[in-house]
Amino acid sequence: TELAVMTLNRDQNDFNLYFANPRSTVCKLILNEKNDRYISGEMIYSFTFFDNQFVYLSEKNGYSHIYLYSNGGIQQKQLTEGNYDVLDILAVDKEKKTLYYASAEESPMRRTICKVDIVKGNKTKLSAQVGYNIARFSNNGKYFVNTWSNTTTPALVTMNDGNGRQLR
Repeated sequence: TELAVMTLNRDQNDFNLYFANPRSTVCKLILNEKNDRYISGEMIYSFTFFDNQFVYLSEKNGYSHIYLYSNGGIQQKQLTEGNYDVLDILAVDKEKKTLYYASAEESPMRRTICKVDIVKGNKTKLSAQVGYNIARFSNNGKYFVNTWSNTTTPALVTMNDGNGRQLR
């Protein structure tokens, strides 16, 4: 068992992720990210650990995107890319190797719910309605409650499966 320890310097431009052995107190540097300007402290909430891997949101290419790393600190792949920001990692289905996230891909004023296959990299949009979508996923990622609205429609709440199909 290891403990993840994250540090961000006062200037908020140098981030480190360490794995610490709680018995021996030995720490191993797993990830270091530097930015000339700023690294958001909110990124620490995006880290999700599973199956000797982890994902997190980083702005290292200019936009906020999801990166997959091994627990040894080796970047395995960038799961999302493009001229838009990924806003949140919502859930990970470990069995299906699927990651669910919210993005501003269509527009900075819209929120889209999507999933990406961690192995193949295939991306699928789950939110059917154009506008502002907020999703809350079950722990295993198999279901989500979506709240959708736009400028002419008040909030509409739906229950969906992990493929985006509306159940209720």
